[in-house]
Amino acid sequence: MFTHEGKFIRKFGSRGTGLGQLKGPCGIALDQDRRVIVCDRDNHRIHVFDADGQPVVHFGGSGDADGKFNCPRHVTVNQEGEILVSDAGNFRVQKLSIKGEFLSKFGSKGNNNGQFSCPAGIAVDAEDHVVVADLKSQCVQLFDGEGGFIKKIGELDSPVKNGSSLFNKPTGVAISGNGNVVVADRGNHKLQMF
Repeated sequence: MFTHEGKFIRKFGSRGTGLGQLKGPCGIALDQDRRVIVCDRDNHRIHVFDADGQPVVHFGGSGDADGKFNCPRHVTVNQEGEILVSDAGNFRVQKLSIKGEFLSKFGSKGNNNGQFSCPAGIAVDAEDHVVVADLKSQCVQLFDGEGGFIKKIGELDSPVKNGSSLFNKPTGVAISGNGNVVVADRGNHKLQMF
């Protein structure tokens, strides 16, 4: 943890499988109460720390049942304080409470609308739209708050490149203050805004 000026404040977590321990931390998000929510990829779980870095709870575990994960990549929090996780190895997004109670899921394996090959970056806007970057399908998809597919972002519709993408391994997404979608386009070595 650092200040805006880059001054070190504190660190927390250590390698392992117990409470407060991580193995392959990936995505990170903050909720309205300043809790730190971490995708613990190699432990296949979500870990919650308080604002001071003290462990609160972890939940999940390896598997494909509701509330279980297979290499979770990124995490975000919606306006209701619910956690949304890109569950990459299970080709889906899961929604859970801050205590880890399973609420809902959407997505399946594939390259069609609403399907994933490797969901990675995830973000929620002020209107509860969910944006998901799919690393292997080279696309970014927009869903409603219940997981209903709305559209793909950045698709090229020219006759020459019909159905192809502007992206090459999109990894992260964020929502700007005015609602624009910002995509970390890893394979193209740039950021794109929509």
